[in-house]
Amino acid sequence: MNIPSLATQVAWLKSQWNLNKLFLLLFLIVASLSWNYAFFKLLVWVVIAFLVSLIPRRFIFWLLAVGGLGESLLAVTQFIRQKSLGLQFLGESILEPLNLTIAKTFLNPGLLLRAYGTFPHPNILAAFLILSLISCYYFFFRYSGKSWQYLWLVMIFINWLGLLVTFSRVGWAIAILMSLIFLLFSRDFINKKNWWRLTAVIIVSVIVLAVSFSWAVIPRLQIETTNFTIQERLTDYQVALEKIKEKPLLGSGLVLAMGERPIHNLYLLIAVELGLIGLLLFLMFIGSFYWQGFANWERGVTFILLASLLLYGFSDHFLWTLRPGMGMLWLIIGLSL
Repeated sequence: MNIPSLATQVAWLKSQWNLNKLFLLLFLIVASLSWNYAFFKLLVWVVIAFLVSLIPRRFIFWLLAVGGLGESLLAVTQFIRQKSLGLQFLGESILEPLNLTIAKTFLNPGLLLRAYGTFPHPNILAAFLILSLISCYYFFFRYSGKSWQYLWLVMIFINWLGLLVTFSRVGWAIAILMSLIFLLFSRDFINKKNWWRLTAVIIVSVIVLAVSFSWAVIPRLQIETTNFTIQERLTDYQVALEKIKEKPLLGSGLVLAMGERPIHNLYLLIAVELGLIGLLLFLMFIGSFYWQGFANWERGVTFILLASLLLYGFSDHFLWTLRPGMGMLWLIIGLSL
């Protein structure tokens, strides 16, 4: 078998890098047709992504893992106390059970406050904890064979506990799916004993927490088509499709949903604001990362992190409209670069 020379491989990587930049440039050109505050806001995040690309991936994984530990502990404390902890200077929302705007989960009878951490909504916290969870998996394998490897197992359990008390159904599903993908992806890269150990910890964590909190988890999993939230989102999707039909190619202009009630779907939002051309260029930009494959294990882990956010985009808008969500998206895009 002929093995490509180093020069050939370098040339191929450069061509893939140029492909990333080309699709991103075309996407920004379409966005620039709006030429407003929203465009410059988007441009700032793109610049941040390029700056992040200069930072070692391992350092970012470490920040995500440690940040997730702190957020999980805060979330669990909020859940136990059923109110905020007075950490507004860190971005914590003011959580009061009687506040009708605060996200809650329904029990029979009564309501239960969902944990926010320092994020503006439990779903955003759940997305962040998924990134932290995958980062903890990475470090567990990275430091396999060392005595404090068990610390990462404890952090993994705490992350799962924090994710549980967000009561984000989509977050739960994505966390389980991404954990499965991570395990399948990592089988050929790590020691089999450690692989089985992590698999066991994930399975035990999910089962123990699901059983222990079954009184709150089971009601949350009971979804009715007449649910107000579901009906509201279906109405939003219909409105979005009508807007896309009105201006299908270049959309109605970039606003990043500022001042509007956003549609709970990242891709419909992009199509409404930047048209089908803008959506296609965005998907080609993201798809170019996966097209070029992964040169090492860390890059593969990065793609799993990105996939988890992209999946969340099908059911929520925060990756396009809110600062914490945009920060997560462009942070992981920066790692992919």
